Amino acid sequence: MAREFTAERLAHWGLEKATDDAQLIVSELTTNAVRHGGDGPLTVCLSAHPLLPLLLLSVTDRGRAAGPLRALHPDDGAEAGRGLELVEALAALWSWTHTGRTTTVWAVLPLSPLPAL
Repeated sequence: MAREFTAERLAHWGLEKATDDAQLIVSELTTNAVRHGGDGPLTVCLSAHPLLPLLLLSVTDRGRAAGPLRALHPDDGAEAGRGLELVEALAALWSWTHTGRTTTVWAVLPLSPLPAL
């Protein structure tokens, strides 16, 4: 459902070129929320910046504070643990917030190549 929502919203905004990467990020964040976020509803939010070529993707759950989230960088033979590593590879920036009642993991996806610093 999260992947379909992402594709529909981006098509509505005319941002179809970002669909594959955005769907992958949203899928990974949603999977982590289902696995680790506790019981309750999830909220998927997409927001296109009005002036900058950036897309903000976030998933909020009724998460439990479990310490800082980080990409695991698993061994080649590992069957799991690559979700945040994929998010890290695709996003210009990602992080999380925990309010005590919810956890939101977000990522900023560039819609055009970012200039080198």
